[in-house]
Order: sequence, then structure tokens, then C-alpha cells
Amino acid sequence: MTDRARRDRADLHCHTTCSDGGLTPAELVAAARAAGLETIAITDHDTLAGIPPARAAAGSAQAALEVVAGVELSCRAGGRELHLLGLYVDVECAALHALTDANRRARETRVEQLIERARRLRLGLTREQVERHAEGAPIGRPHVAAALVGAGVVGDAQEAFARFLGVGRPLYVPRPLPAVIDAIAAVPMLMITELRTPASSTGRMRRARRS
Repeated sequence: MTDRARRDRADLHCHTTCSDGGLTPAELVAAARAAGLETIAITDHDTLAGIPPARAAAGSAQAALEVVAGVELSCRAGGRELHLLGLYVDVECAALHALTDANRRARETRVEQLIERARRLRLGLTREQVERHAEGAPIGRPHVAAALVGAGVVGDAQEAFARFLGVGRPLYVPRPLPAVIDAIAAVPMLMITELRTPASSTGRMRRARRS
């Protein structure tokens, strides 16, 4: 592989086990190297926690594998939920940390409300079951879905969302999200990866660079 070809090989939207990815940061770095990538961006949902261990795994060989600091921020514009993919973010930015911390707290509160609703419906769902499926990652609806599958309430995650966790279903709880303008102010480069409305989850892609 030529140097030019290697430089052109990048994955700028990678999730780790710090959010909903399947690989730890170190495992992701190893997989990227095995695939011959030159650059990856760690863009976990509402957390920067995966960036330091990924860079540590890359070690002094940053020239061989660049680890870009990124994040996928959840926010809202009107009635739509947006996911903003921020790249080359400042990992020390206080405003960015405030947003990610607030979103994680909102997720925690939402999960507690989901579990309480499940208790009222006598679905046999506990916090411990959900945490077991999260394996230390920030808890979200996918982990609740996995716990419902594990408890035998549903056959798979798709059924869990269709019957209980989707918009308008018995366990659905909306979560407060920051305004999109606040999210934009916290990242230097971004991409809108998803636009969601209460009636649909249709995604569209847009790019923007903030000067």
C-alpha cells in the first residue's frame, strides 16, 4: 500500500464500548491498524471517555495511526432530535463537557423512569439487569431492550422497541436535550447525522464547518 493510499484511508465515525460500540478503545485501535487505516475518529454518543484510552493504545505511533477527538452529540431543534457528529473537538472544552455531562444525566433519569414504568406494568425489569447489559457504558434504551430480551418479555430488541420502547409505546420517555445552537458552539467541525421527529426516525446528512 502506498503512503498516499494509506493517508486516504480513514473512518471518522467510530463508536466504542464507552457508548454503544462493540470494541473497547484499545480494540478499535488494533482493528484500525489491522485494516490499514491511517486515521480514525472516536465519536461516541455524548461522551469523550473513549478518546484518551484510544490515544494511549495508539501510543507514540500517532504518525502511523491518527486518533481524532470527536463526539456524537444529541440535541434538539424545534420538535426534531439531531445527532451532531463533531470532529477535531477540544477535549478540554468546558462547554462541551457540560453538554455531554447533561446528556448523560438525562439518559440516567430517563432509564430510571423507564424502569419505573416497567415495574408498574409488572414486566420484571430491574436496574441491575439493565446495568449488566450496559457493561459499564452509559445506559440507554438499547440496554433496556436487551434486558427485556434477557427477561423473556420479548424475543429480540426490535420487538422491544416496537412494543415498549418506541415513540408512543408504554415505556417511551422523552428526554430533555440541549438546543442545537449550544451544541454547534461547542464543536469546531460538525455533521448532522440524523434528524428525528416524533413520527419518524428518517436520517439526513449535512456538513458544516464553523469558522
